[in-house]
Amino acid sequence: MKIKAFLAAAAAAVMLAGCSSDVSDYPKVTVDSSSKEDSSFVKKTELSYGTGLQEISITAKQDPDPNRQITRRRTPVRQIRGVDVNGNTLSNDFYFYRNLLSGTYKQAYDQIYSALYNGVQTINMSVSVKSSDIANIVYSVYYDHPELFWVDSSLYYYINGSGIVTSLTVYFNGTANNLEQSQQNFEKAIAPLIKLASSLPDDAEKVKLVHDYLTNTIQYVNGSQYNQSAYSAIVNGQTVCAGYAHAFQYCMQKLGIPAAYIVGYAGEAHAWNLLQLGGEYYCMDVTWDDPVGNPPTTYYYDYFNITDAQISKDHTRDAISAQLPVASGTLYSFNSYFGGNQYGSDFSGLDYSSTIPSGYNSTPSTPSSTVPHSSSASTPPYSEPNYSVPDYTVPSYSEPDYTIPSYSEPDYTVPSYSEPDYYYPDDDYSYIDDWSDEDWDNYWNEFDSWLFDNDNDYDNYDDWENYYFGDDWYDDDYDDWYYDDFSYDDWYYDDYCW
Repeated sequence: MKIKAFLAAAAAAVMLAGCSSDVSDYPKVTVDSSSKEDSSFVKKTELSYGTGLQEISITAKQDPDPNRQITRRRTPVRQIRGVDVNGNTLSNDFYFYRNLLSGTYKQAYDQIYSALYNGVQTINMSVSVKSSDIANIVYSVYYDHPELFWVDSSLYYYINGSGIVTSLTVYFNGTANNLEQSQQNFEKAIAPLIKLASSLPDDAEKVKLVHDYLTNTIQYVNGSQYNQSAYSAIVNGQTVCAGYAHAFQYCMQKLGIPAAYIVGYAGEAHAWNLLQLGGEYYCMDVTWDDPVGNPPTTYYYDYFNITDAQISKDHTRDAISAQLPVASGTLYSFNSYFGGNQYGSDFSGLDYSSTIPSGYNSTPSTPSSTVPHSSSASTPPYSEPNYSVPDYTVPSYSEPDYTIPSYSEPDYTVPSYSEPDYYYPDDDYSYIDDWSDEDWDNYWNEFDSWLFDNDNDYDNYDDWENYYFGDDWYDDDYDDWYYDDFSYDDWYYDDYCW
C-alpha cells in the first residue's frame, strides 16, 4: 500500500539494528497531479473507507463496603501538562475535553491522569464523583492524551451506597508489560518525523507532512494489535481509525498545534480529528484519506482541513465530541493553501540515526506499576546511583509583571442548611493541625452527604467553587505564570535535583 512496505521495513530495520540509513534509499514520493488520471490506477469509487473505533467499556460494581467513603487529599492534585518538541509546556488549549469539565471534576480528571501517567491502574478517588458522571471524566482523559498508549479501552469502578465512586481500575494493554521499553520504541519511531516536521517554515506544511507520512506508512488492518492506540500506528504500522487519529493528535501536540480526538459515527463507530490553525478550526480524517486499496504513490486530500459542514455528509460527532468547537475554517484547506495541485511529501529528510530532540519525552520514564493481571509483568532491576549534592545557586529571576484579571463575583445566595452534627476534635479546634485524618474524613463525608442531598444548595456551591477555582484566573493565568515565568520546575529539577 503506497510506499508502506518499503518505508516501514527500512525504518524497522534501522531501529532494530541501531544503525544509520542512507536517506537517498527512500523514494521521493512527490507525484504529479496528472497521474491521478492514469487508467492503471484504481478508481476512487472502488476503494473502501475504514472505521474500527472500539467504544470504551465501563462496568459499575457495588463496593464491598457500601459505607466506604472517599479520603480527601489535603492538597489537590496538580494538573500535569505535556511539552512540545522544543520543551515548551502545552497550554490548556490542548486539553479540549478537560476544558468541558467543572472545577471539581477537573480535579478528578487530574487525579486519574496522574495515576495512569505513572503506570497506576487502580485509583482510590479523592474527589466526590457521582457514578452518572464518571464516564465523561474517563472519556476526557482518554481522548485528551494519546501518549497513554498503554491504556486499554475497558475499566470498572466501585460505588458506595450513596452512588459515589470510591475507586476505579483501568486495564492496560500488552505494551505495559515492559512499559519503559515500549516508550523507547515509540519515541525512536516517531522522533525523526517530528524533527523533520518541526524544521518546516509554517504549521500548514507541518500538518501536511504528518498527514502524508501517516497515510504512507500505516496499513489499515482490522484486528491489528493494540489498534486503539498511537503505538499500533507508529511502531507496528498497522491500525484502524483510532490509531490513525491518536497518532495524528500526538504529532500535532509535539509540534505545538492544538488537536482533538473526535469520536462519532461514519457508517459505524469512527474516530477522526479536530485541529486549530491560525485561530480557525478544521476537521481532519487521516484514515479516510488512506482508503483501503489505495495504490502506491497516490494521495488523497478529501478530508484534509475541511469544515464540519463538509464532513457532516458522512460523519456525525458523538455527544461529548459535539461539545467541542465547530470547524468552519477555510484559509488552511488543501485547495486554499496548497492550490489543490500538490501531491505528496518528500521524506528523504528522515534521519533515523539522529538523536531524540531534547525535552521530547512527555511520558513517565519509570512506571510505578505494571499490569497486575499479566504473568509476564516485571519491574526492571534497579541500583541506587552514586551521586553527590551538586553545586548550584538559586537562579536569578524577577517576578513577571502581573495583575489579577478583573472579574466579578457570581450571583449566588448562600444555601440554607444546618451544620451537620459532629464534634470538634478538641477544645482548641481553631488550629487545623489538631484535626486527625479521621476527624477530617468524618467532616468531609458529612459535608458531601449534605451537598448530594440538597441539589439546589449543591448548584449554589458550584457557583462558589467556580468563582475560586475556575479556569479564567487560576488555571490559565496563574499556571502560565507558575510554569512559564516563575520557572520553579526548571530550577528544582535541573539545578537542585541530582
